[in-house]
Amino acid sequence: MFFSGDPSARRRVDLGGRSSKERDRKVLLEQTREERRRRQGLRLQNTSATKIQKFFRGKKALELARSEVRKNFCSTFGEHCERIEWNIFGTNSDFLRQLLFFFNANEDNDIAILCHVCNLLLQYVKQGGDVVTLFTGVNGSSLQPLVAHRVKKFALICVQAVYQKRHDWGSQLLTTPGTTSVPSVSLLETVGCLINPKFLWNCKVVGYLQQRKIYCLFRGIIVSVPQNVRNSGHFDSASVLEQVLMLVASHVGHHPCCCLKVDPRWSFSSQLLSIPFLWHRLPQLKKVFSVNGLNKYYIHQIACLLPSLVDVLPNDISANHPGYACVLANVLEAATWILSDAKLASDSAADIIAVCTSLLDTLPAVTTPTERADDDDEMPMDVNIKINLDVDLERQITAAIDSKLLQHLVNALFRGTLSTNDSDLSGPSDAEVDAVGSICAFLHVTFNTFPLERIMTVLAYRTEIVPALWKFIKRCHASRRWPFFLKFASSLPADSPGWLLPMSVFCPIYKHMLKIIDTGEFYEQEKPLSLKDLKSLVLILKQV
Repeated sequence: MFFSGDPSARRRVDLGGRSSKERDRKVLLEQTREERRRRQGLRLQNTSATKIQKFFRGKKALELARSEVRKNFCSTFGEHCERIEWNIFGTNSDFLRQLLFFFNANEDNDIAILCHVCNLLLQYVKQGGDVVTLFTGVNGSSLQPLVAHRVKKFALICVQAVYQKRHDWGSQLLTTPGTTSVPSVSLLETVGCLINPKFLWNCKVVGYLQQRKIYCLFRGIIVSVPQNVRNSGHFDSASVLEQVLMLVASHVGHHPCCCLKVDPRWSFSSQLLSIPFLWHRLPQLKKVFSVNGLNKYYIHQIACLLPSLVDVLPNDISANHPGYACVLANVLEAATWILSDAKLASDSAADIIAVCTSLLDTLPAVTTPTERADDDDEMPMDVNIKINLDVDLERQITAAIDSKLLQHLVNALFRGTLSTNDSDLSGPSDAEVDAVGSICAFLHVTFNTFPLERIMTVLAYRTEIVPALWKFIKRCHASRRWPFFLKFASSLPADSPGWLLPMSVFCPIYKHMLKIIDTGEFYEQEKPLSLKDLKSLVLILKQV
């Protein structure tokens, strides 16, 4: 058809090669995106394949190199290290360099070689040899970084070997030091020797072990101890495992220690305190933890993690041993030891109460208590908790809430804190508010979790909580300044008045006392409150 001169009849040609009638903008954009995603996926596959191949080739080359070094090692020093002397630990010898390179905890022959080396080192120490000189040489001060690196690796592979063989050596893990014929003892004693606080490399080695998540290995080792070994009785002296744990756990960054802080997920607090019945497994460690100040650091670390402690705890040992319940049980059991020392109690009481309050709040309420034949107040409460907990774990938690613990907690917080001047009607200080808020929050959640009978009797007649709380309440009412306690008791409503928390603790205890006291005590001795104070109490209750 020839050109007619009519511009409206001009044919439109799509330079993209498609007719304008077939073009759909949304379809075209989606196709473009799909092609881009396909190209990106292809590039990712190629990159991943390259990295995997590189890793596989590197691992294969490393295994070949280790095999070659192991072969040269055995030809030089013997298959069972029968041609070694004490100078193998020095920087001039290739012995440690080769051993640390090819050692594999999965190989029994490598573990046998390591045990032989550890026995040689321990024999040298028992004969009065100097470990530092053994590793550095006479004039080896310039080689300190190399020596520290070797000692770090040496200590680590010793723990890794024990961890790898923990199920085979389970009955040996709580053996006391000195039995060099037991492989686990030789390995752990060597670790204790290498991290002796007297050595300059001490903090470097322990810091390296903590960075390599050494507490995770210790957790596996402790849990693998058979039940019959744990129940065979308490040892008079600490096992070699406990001694090593004491040395490692003592590095908390305080002078003269210069170790860096450990990630809470891999620390002593989360990895070891969440082990069921930790103090039953390691009774000597409990004593050191309770009286040497370690509790102040580690319990404070737990308190700083609240209320998200569960997020940093390792996987539960079993379904009926949840980590938070194990932490609660271990802290409660150690608390009586800690608070029995007035000096330690003043530093740790607030953190202990904060941890126990938060963790107790996660437990459901206790059902009906079982009747006990013995009515001695010193005996722990025998109750059944409505939770899928192990029976022994339930018993540990309930037994820890005894008269001594409650008495120590109240005395530790109120000693030297609350005003004893009856004529002082000024408002409470911040320290008094913190003390009252902490103990009342703890007792409030305890009242909601456990039966009241034994708790009330202990609080009423073995502590001074009733007169102390009454003076606090009277001063707040007189000054018309009721503090807020929401930061201590998260379960309280946000708009709850300031008098609610102290009154919720004071009233049940005072009510319990009124059921027991006789007429002479109430009218003549005017205990626990005077008749004048009783009138004031009635007036305050009406007003609030």
